[in-house]
Amino acid sequence: MSELNANNEVMNVDEVSELLHTNTQIIYELSNTGSMPATQVGRKWIYMRSVLMTWLEERMHKDMAKIKQKKTKGYKAKNGIQSATLSPAALQKLDAKKQLNVV
Repeated sequence: MSELNANNEVMNVDEVSELLHTNTQIIYELSNTGSMPATQVGRKWIYMRSVLMTWLEERMHKDMAKIKQKKTKGYKAKNGIQSATLSPAALQKLDAKKQLNVV
């Protein structure tokens, strides 16, 4: 981004692309689907830097919460013990072995 536009509140697609380190096609797609806060003036998309930064921060918090939830979500075995490392299939095998007294 040019130094002149570094503090500029209104940004164009190229500036947003550079800010987010992605290509303009992704920016257009996010804008066209309404996934990214933007407005169209004529055929050009424009963005407000402060709104984009708020949107990005909110999106990152949501994504981090999803990741955290996936990592901490455990599976319950029949004995009620939670295990975040065993898959349901692995737990089924373990339960089957316990029933056969193999474990």
